[in-house]
Amino acid sequence: MASLREALEAGARGEGRVVLLAGEPGIGKSRLLQELAREAQRLRWQALAGRAYDTEGMPPYLPFVEVLRAACDRASEAALAALAAGAPELLPLLPEARTGALDLPASRTLPPAAERFRLFEAVATFLSELARGSESSGLLVVLDDLQWADRTSILLLRHLANRLAGAPMLVAGSYRTSALTPGTALHDTVADMRREHLCEVIQVPPLNESETGSLVAAMTGAPASIAFVRSLHHDTAGNPFFVEEVVRHQIERGTDLSVAPGGAVGTIPESVRQVLGQRLSRLQEATVRALEAGAVLGDTFAMDALMATSGLERAALIGAVEEAERAGMVHPEDEGYAFDHALVRRTVYDGLSVPRRQDLHMTAAEALEALASARTGINPAEIAHHWRACAHHGRATEHFLRAGDAAIMLAAWEEGAKYWEAAANCMTQSGEQPVRRARLLEGIGDLGFLSSLEVHTCVQYYEQASALYESAGDMVGSARARARAGRSLAYPTSGFDFAAAVEYLRAAEKILGDGPDNVELGEIYTALGHAESHALQGSFDEMLKSISRLHGIADSLDNGFLRIGAKSLEGHYLALQGYLARGLELEQLACDEAAAQKGLVVNQWPERWHEYLLGYSSAHDAATSGDTGSYQLSRLLMANYTANCCGLQSLELLDPRAARTKHERIKDAQGQFLSTFYAYDLFLAGELAALKEMLQRTPGSLHEFGRFNPGTEPGLLAMLLLHWYEGELNESMAQFAQRRQHWREAGSNSVLVFANTWVARLARGIGDAALARSVAEESLAVAVRSGALKFEFQACAELALLDAEAGEAAGAERRLRRIREILAAGEDWRGLAGRAALAEAAQAASQGQLAVAATHFEHALRVFRELSLPWDEAEAYEVWARLGRRSHRGRARRAFVMEKLECARAVYQRIGAGGPWFERLDALARELCGDGAGAPAAALPDGLTPREAEILGLLALGRSSKEIGEQLVLSVRTVERHIANIYLKTGCHGRAQAASYALVHHIGAPGA
Repeated sequence: MASLREALEAGARGEGRVVLLAGEPGIGKSRLLQELAREAQRLRWQALAGRAYDTEGMPPYLPFVEVLRAACDRASEAALAALAAGAPELLPLLPEARTGALDLPASRTLPPAAERFRLFEAVATFLSELARGSESSGLLVVLDDLQWADRTSILLLRHLANRLAGAPMLVAGSYRTSALTPGTALHDTVADMRREHLCEVIQVPPLNESETGSLVAAMTGAPASIAFVRSLHHDTAGNPFFVEEVVRHQIERGTDLSVAPGGAVGTIPESVRQVLGQRLSRLQEATVRALEAGAVLGDTFAMDALMATSGLERAALIGAVEEAERAGMVHPEDEGYAFDHALVRRTVYDGLSVPRRQDLHMTAAEALEALASARTGINPAEIAHHWRACAHHGRATEHFLRAGDAAIMLAAWEEGAKYWEAAANCMTQSGEQPVRRARLLEGIGDLGFLSSLEVHTCVQYYEQASALYESAGDMVGSARARARAGRSLAYPTSGFDFAAAVEYLRAAEKILGDGPDNVELGEIYTALGHAESHALQGSFDEMLKSISRLHGIADSLDNGFLRIGAKSLEGHYLALQGYLARGLELEQLACDEAAAQKGLVVNQWPERWHEYLLGYSSAHDAATSGDTGSYQLSRLLMANYTANCCGLQSLELLDPRAARTKHERIKDAQGQFLSTFYAYDLFLAGELAALKEMLQRTPGSLHEFGRFNPGTEPGLLAMLLLHWYEGELNESMAQFAQRRQHWREAGSNSVLVFANTWVARLARGIGDAALARSVAEESLAVAVRSGALKFEFQACAELALLDAEAGEAAGAERRLRRIREILAAGEDWRGLAGRAALAEAAQAASQGQLAVAATHFEHALRVFRELSLPWDEAEAYEVWARLGRRSHRGRARRAFVMEKLECARAVYQRIGAGGPWFERLDALARELCGDGAGAPAAALPDGLTPREAEILGLLALGRSSKEIGEQLVLSVRTVERHIANIYLKTGCHGRAQAASYALVHHIGAPGA
């Protein structure tokens, strides 16, 4: 409880946070949350609770719906109106929030991502305002049993975690560690939140032997024998639930535990199952029937459903439930009952024979169908589950389809996909026609793409749909499904799997390419041109055929966005071949025309997406024409997407200011930056404050609404580059190396080259010349093989610099000759020209040609300054110091080296680089001038960095994380990350110990 009380205290200071209790079943997580709620109420906090259930067919958002229902009783009319306006989809689940003015149908004008964001933001704002506006000390939100929560609830929790800064609020949840398996929503979200310091996970330990004895004494009223307690603790491993069940069984048997000997309890939980089974055998027949019906209904059950399923008369049912409650099997919850523990329900359910189980499921399905017409709150998926469990797959199908439709209307796309998949499986069992199954599988694929699930899983659905269409003789339908797979893989959501995209799109083109021009065909050629330009596996002449066909379709349809796509892609192709001016010109034309479209998109999807998605589940043929297009392109071929690709050319040329101008346009309605490359622009230009602002305005939870995989999601990328900024190069290197490996395996060569560029920069930063050379050589091989002159120039410049630094003059000269040949064409190579000039300077310096070297160094520095490339500028000074010193002796050498390194230091100071960059300069000064050079700071204890020492000093003064961030111009999450490192290095636990540590080691606040 100590950690939970500390979290409450932090929340009272406005440091809202998420704390999750993790442990095995029965370990006491729920009990701790209940104690926390009582403690919070004692301290005048508001406490709201919700939980997930181990019951099939629960509606989306259920834990939060329970919280919101309780909150509605305490909220003002204005707050309820704001919640209803922001999250109208939830009104059917929240009758408490409805008023006569809010009974109008929800508006469906927003695109999918914006609709979900609006809903999530409305819930987060409602709870935050409730926390701030109340007269209480704060707001505690308890979310129990999150291992059973639907994916959408977990994503909402993730969003809420990003909104807690500054709020007097604590979100406390629990989950079973055994359920936290990789790939599940909870596992991935907890990992993300822990990495971003958005939550704290507390492992709930089992009882020790002494605590076990105390629990037994509390249950029996007297101490048990030492031998019994020791044996009980050993056999139950200190699990409180198991301890209670075994002790309750011994009491029922009349055992005097004060003198009971030790002995094996049995295998846990098998022995507990036996205990529960024996307790069941002592109950009345009606009670057992009620419990069996309840076990079939789920974790919780309403009395009307229980009566209909059990077949008991009301008076008999009431008596049965009362007996079950006295026996510790169930307890009241809301307007019904719940099993005391999942193991109780599982024991009852497993005791049913298969025929009896199926019969009860059928009875439950019929009962719930009848009740659904009389009252709300019954999810169609719950009915579908029972029909499926009794093998009535045809009747289950329609209910699963309705459940999926309902989830889509709640912006719970993941749940919609899950229910539709269940419907598809039931269709297979019931022998449904292949075409209807194929259409539904396409819909599941679109839903997966919409919700940014693993795109390769979506592709599997498209493949299945294609095979079903083909089995029915519908070759056009088969090709269109393959085209959907290719379009899904052709864009960043796939993790840049361009090679696979080309394969699918070429297969679709063989069948659809000779058909009449329509929007869908234009989308196919747009995706094909994009994928081919990044896979770089064919000739440019072959690739340009796709662009030429796209131009023709755009003109014949007079479709502005297809025309924009054609110009953007053609500009990209030309720039790759070294026609930079024409490439940038076409890029700019595409951007200008896209901006003029004022938010219009290539097809009808954004305006009619609900209608199109729900058409997949219809029993009627809802096939749409080729002029409808697809969701994949409606999402990406917008002004935002086009501007994103436009800025890429400038970024590849190392012109971050030009790229930033385009990328800054790309924001959503909430002001969040959406470009996958904007963070690179800011980093290259040394814009620390803007990079931090991006991280704050574009939180890691953006992937809830449209994730770019892997590792290009804007918020996560900004955090990664901030680590780099701080000088934490090894962490950045690990992340970039992982992405580089992925893109190599995917055959996405242009993205591989892009990643190699950044890995080479990191490798130079940590002094790993061999790695820098390896990645540059790999990029050169891709460039030569594909004819991508831009990448060849880039790789040659880096290799020439490495050769010159290593004294390999012949190799450097060979690379430089090729660079001079390319430059002779007269194109403006922007920042890459500066890298080439730096290589020329290094070559001249290594040959002792001081005047020539100085000219090239000055040229490179001038380019870097003009284009706002401070990192390159600082590197140029370091290279000049390293190579130029060879031509100086004695004091002149020292003076020369220190002059250049001081220039580099001034650059790092100007852009706010982290302490390790200055430590690196000091080390380089000592290396080049001998011991005593540089200006090393006084040694700090336990490996603390200067930044960590600053934060520790402010901690000692009692500053909150928010106050520290404001003083040092850091985000709260960055401060929390540093504090975690301080605790790890110093062994401190909590702020009080950290303050004492700072006092003992004479570490004061900045300026103190």
